[in-house]
Amino acid sequence: NENAMNFTSYYSRLTITNNVVNNTGIIPGAGQSTQTTGDAINMHGPGSIASYNTINNSGHNGIDIEQTDNLTASYNYITNFAMTRYDAAGIYSWNADSSYATIRTIDHNIILNSIQTSSGIGTSDPALWGICIDGDSKNTVITNNTVSNAYTGGIFVLNSGSITISGNTSYNNGEYQQGFIHAYGEGMNVANMSVKNNIFFSKTSTQLAFYDRDDSSHFTTVGLLDSNYYARPINDSLTINTVVGYAVPTTYSLATWKSYSGLDTHSGKSPLTIPSTSYLNFQFNA
Repeated sequence: NENAMNFTSYYSRLTITNNVVNNTGIIPGAGQSTQTTGDAINMHGPGSIASYNTINNSGHNGIDIEQTDNLTASYNYITNFAMTRYDAAGIYSWNADSSYATIRTIDHNIILNSIQTSSGIGTSDPALWGICIDGDSKNTVITNNTVSNAYTGGIFVLNSGSITISGNTSYNNGEYQQGFIHAYGEGMNVANMSVKNNIFFSKTSTQLAFYDRDDSSHFTTVGLLDSNYYARPINDSLTINTVVGYAVPTTYSLATWKSYSGLDTHSGKSPLTIPSTSYLNFQFNA
């Protein structure tokens, strides 16, 4: 009803590997009302690693890494998360302030399917992501992950900066495949980012490939974005959406985005269009 594994900051240099964790915190309301209730693996100890774990059916986060430096989540297979609590992710990173996180690594994970239940979450619009980088989680490296079927978005960065996002595939995630938000007066700017060689693939005609919102400054300060695919083959015309300083949202095609932002010079879109989503086949090797 609470956590399968909970390692606080009093511990350090843990190795959590080759475990199978099923059915954590999946009874709505049975756990405590803390931010970490329902996490399968909650890891705060500096220098710790969670790798090669299989995590299925989690009430909240699959893996939570927060509040200390040099944490790694790699080669994990995470399915069916956020089953009873909202504001969750397959892998979630958070800090109280920017003094932590000299580096964190999220690498080679497969993260599939947020499975929310209305009886547990208590909201008609839950916030659920494949990978969520929250609250001053600076210097995080997100590489070679596959993320699919999360309710809100695939890879999401909130009030955090100096992050590397490379070699990832984000497919068929609810509203967007990659999202950046800097909320006014909150945390770090989403700046000094390096986003290269990713596939942001929207399955349906209503999903965005990329969403960026900055309440206080211009989005072109975000850093380097290049050599990515922003693909929505069923309708590949308007796939990128930005909101700057509470203005009316603007939606771009890849060509108009390149012209307007000066970013993604070598990025591409779908090589062809398709008449229906039945033409798509998503495969992975767990």
